[in-house]
Amino acid sequence: MSFDQAEVVRFYEKHPYPYRPAGHGDDASLIGIPSDIRFINHFIFSGTRDFTKPFRVLVAGGGTGDAVIGLGRQLALLGCPAELDYIDLSAKSREIAEGRARDLGLLGARFHTGRIQDLPNVAPGPYDYIDFCGVINHVGDQEEVLRVLAGLLAPGGGIGVMAYGQLGRTGVYHVQDMLRQVGAGQDDVGLARALLSALPETNWHQRNAIFKDTAPEPDVEIADRYLNPSDRAFDVAELRDLASGAGMKIAAFAPPLMYDPVPFLEDQELRKRIAALPWIERCIFAEKFNGDIAMHNFYMVAEATVTRPDALLEAKNAIPIMISVPAGQAPQIINGGFGITMRCGPLVRQMTLPGTDQSPHILRAIDGLKTLQQIHRSMPGGLSWRAFQREFALVYRGLNGVGEMVLSTTPIPR
Repeated sequence: MSFDQAEVVRFYEKHPYPYRPAGHGDDASLIGIPSDIRFINHFIFSGTRDFTKPFRVLVAGGGTGDAVIGLGRQLALLGCPAELDYIDLSAKSREIAEGRARDLGLLGARFHTGRIQDLPNVAPGPYDYIDFCGVINHVGDQEEVLRVLAGLLAPGGGIGVMAYGQLGRTGVYHVQDMLRQVGAGQDDVGLARALLSALPETNWHQRNAIFKDTAPEPDVEIADRYLNPSDRAFDVAELRDLASGAGMKIAAFAPPLMYDPVPFLEDQELRKRIAALPWIERCIFAEKFNGDIAMHNFYMVAEATVTRPDALLEAKNAIPIMISVPAGQAPQIINGGFGITMRCGPLVRQMTLPGTDQSPHILRAIDGLKTLQQIHRSMPGGLSWRAFQREFALVYRGLNGVGEMVLSTTPIPR
């Protein structure tokens, strides 16, 4: 598919995305990945960012405003002296984003209409964090855009990205091709729905449970997925190479366990061979192993930047923070494991994570405020610090793996 920026602009003026109708009521609690400050702090800043200091954010390709609203709200809750810049090609999308920010009282963000390539002249930064969610899929030269963004980063900063997953979107591009073949235009949503409803069960789109049920989805969603004039997906190896071309590296995928096949394997020889692979090679293997990752959420940092969030397992002042499990609640341990729901984009998986009889005590003590030292002191049985560390690390590695726990030296409210 050739890239025509004018067509992309026309498309998003007609179909501002994501669909956010008037009266949309979720903005006061909006948090999304990769735009979750808890994940940003953990995976980019190794859990040690001081949010009492100024924090500069760029939302590159902000659409109708989810990221700028979510980040602005979270930083306001932290009392962080933050600066936010937003840019998007679509004036209509910008208008919606500005209205949402105004309605929520987030008046400090600066809104720009234009190309990401124009940012060095319009909003040169430097930025501590750049949000690039769902945009790399719709630009003409991904390498050029990533180089521009990398050049706007402050030392030690990072970029949060959502990119479409090639394998997980199997069937979507077959439908796009068929619609182009019959001359469908940007507004032919009715034609797209007619084709989708006519697909037989043998069609790859119908075999893909992520996208099969399109009837309830709004017209904007149908247009964006099937009639978009510029849409491509990526596998992990392509994303690694794009990052490298911009002088960056992928620091982490979220949730991490989706990119680690080893825990899902029983054969010891296979486990050993995969575990011996470099981390990014394991991620490449895992994408093929799972086959259904439709969205890659990941964080990039400069090649020379070292990120070690797990180092906080040794820090008594580290604060474990749950992502969606309510504070003070603990799953029941049955036969040495507890059930948890893992989400990856539109996917939901039921997982069993390892635990011991100490795990419920640890989980109940986590409230987003207590440090590891305070949790250790609250444990029954007089556990030594080293014994507690082993118990906590078991809980942490499972819950962090499914995207449900991070570590921070600063309390971060939801």
